[in-house]
Amino acid sequence: MIKKHAVKIVITQKLSQKIQKKVEDFFNKKHPDESIEFEYEIDNSILGGILIIDGAKYYDGTIKHQLIELRKSIK
Repeated sequence: MIKKHAVKIVITQKLSQKIQKKVEDFFNKKHPDESIEFEYEIDNSILGGILIIDGAKYYDGTIKHQLIELRKSIK
């Protein structure tokens, strides 16, 4: 039986077909024995970049996150 797995992708604007396919191919290869359901959410509060939530793992490449890290480093 194939397990179901959810991956949430938060962005500020719709991804191009080419980038969306690359992201989905990457996670399909990462979880070969699972059926992955991709959920896309538009959220302008992240300012730009991409946030990927893969189960309990977060891949945060957002501008908001980078600004927070920069602020921490200069304190």
